[in-house]
Amino acid sequence: MPGFGARRFAEAAVELIDGPWAIEKHDASEGAIVRDEAGLRFDYALADGPPSGQYAAVARSAAGTGDWTHVVIRGFAPEPTRLWVQLRLENAAEGQRWGRSIYFDRHSSELTLALDEFQPLEPALSAERPEGPTGITAILLVVDTVNSAPGRRGSVTIEQVALERR
Repeated sequence: MPGFGARRFAEAAVELIDGPWAIEKHDASEGAIVRDEAGLRFDYALADGPPSGQYAAVARSAAGTGDWTHVVIRGFAPEPTRLWVQLRLENAAEGQRWGRSIYFDRHSSELTLALDEFQPLEPALSAERPEGPTGITAILLVVDTVNSAPGRRGSVTIEQVALERR
């Protein structure tokens, strides 16, 4: 896509924005996907109450896409928003995720995230890094109570997202 400059540095890339995305969420939280001229808008509302694992996420399968070294994402949010980019891995324990937090505000920004910057979100399950032959089965963009207060409502627009090998 025009303007997605990071691709010129990649040996290989797969763009994921146009594929099928799904909502994953805590039972009492809400999430919705809206496609518009800017890209994929993720509207979310975390459940109120004391923190008890409230989250809302958009997820896309990346199974069978190859070996990757980077995630490149471009987006913005009308309000300052910190969220997770999370990866599920094929050779990891059930539900194992690796993640890295990112920040979006009202200005569109492009972030290049090396997989060696990601940390295990369930360290007791696996300390194996998501690199080399490890396949990424899904990518998730997650708003949760690690970075947001219960009851928070908002949106994030994702203009581009890609997996790259550099």
